[in-house]
Amino acid sequence: MSDVFHLSGPGAKGRPSRSWPDTSIFFDRSELNQILSVYSRMVIAGEWCDYGFEGNGDEVAFAIYGRGRQFPAYRLVKHRQSRYGHESYRVVDRGGRILKVSRTLAAALEVLDHARLRLT
Repeated sequence: MSDVFHLSGPGAKGRPSRSWPDTSIFFDRSELNQILSVYSRMVIAGEWCDYGFEGNGDEVAFAIYGRGRQFPAYRLVKHRQSRYGHESYRVVDRGGRILKVSRTLAAALEVLDHARLRLT
């Protein structure tokens, strides 16, 4: 896992932070490329306009927002381990309904990409 560096001003040397736990989970580069590819297509189509990240030690979520929305319309959640010892992905809507649970990111992203979900 990579270290998080905090800079305290111009020209300051970074020092590793111990505030970010080593047990935390996040999307890796290839996962982010896949997610942002779908996200950018939906932004171009005028469906989505903003995103953010939420998380704790066991899961991280890519939250998708519509124009002028305070709460995410959809969340793509990566969970550390299921009971079978592998990571899982969930797509959850604004009401907390689980739209898809998958062992692969590609299968979870299909729900968001192919359905052309509109934000209401």
